[in-house]
Amino acid sequence: MSLRITAVVVVYNKNCSDSLTCESLEKVSEQMPEVLIVDNSTSDFNNVEFCNNMGWRYCSMNGNAGLSKAYNRAIDTSPDTDIFVWLDDDTALPADYFVRLAKTAQENPEAGLCLPVVKSGDDIISPSTVRGARVIRVKDLSELCGEITAINSGLAARRSVYDGYRYDEDLFLDLVDHKFMKDCAARGIAWAIIEGEPLEQTFFGDTNKSKKAALSREKIFAKDFRVFGKKTGKSFIVTELQLLRRRLKIEKNCR
Repeated sequence: MSLRITAVVVVYNKNCSDSLTCESLEKVSEQMPEVLIVDNSTSDFNNVEFCNNMGWRYCSMNGNAGLSKAYNRAIDTSPDTDIFVWLDDDTALPADYFVRLAKTAQENPEAGLCLPVVKSGDDIISPSTVRGARVIRVKDLSELCGEITAINSGLAARRSVYDGYRYDEDLFLDLVDHKFMKDCAARGIAWAIIEGEPLEQTFFGDTNKSKKAALSREKIFAKDFRVFGKKTGKSFIVTELQLLRRRLKIEKNCR
């Protein structure tokens, strides 16, 4: 049975032509998905015209509504989708990604989630292992054990995963994906790994940036981190110690 796959790309303050993800989608030759651009931009970047030219669907959030609301809007406006693929605007997709995704989904009908391997440089950033209050990156997939988590970029989820479920809109930008993975684990939703070439992503935490930019970004993270900690039962002290450690690292490494 043919699967209707929708690739959802959330863009923020850029034209789609400047998005690495959109560039990758233009090069897909097999198993081309429906593409939905959800635009969180705070001004007009002519993305409606771009999408019309590409034959892609477009949805404006009328400003930066955050990731969770963008994801939920995509779900609510795509009633015929069998599988959602969630993408940031800075992910390099291999040309055969959707072929491998469809194969994984068909061979693992019990899996509600299909997880790609995502790398930033030489590091695997997703999936990862959760140990207590920490997310531990693995060097090899054989190291995955116990509770796992994954970032949403490239993650594929069947529509059934969203029956009676939506992303937590109390989270604005960060940890939306990790909360989703925790919720899926609690609901007993199975997952499978998409084998083959990994996805490449520009990961904000691995890029060089000024102290001012880092601290501004950290304010957004800290707010979501506190909400996430409270909702997942993490102690207040542990949450604040982890935020302090992050702040000290920024003060030490950024100028």
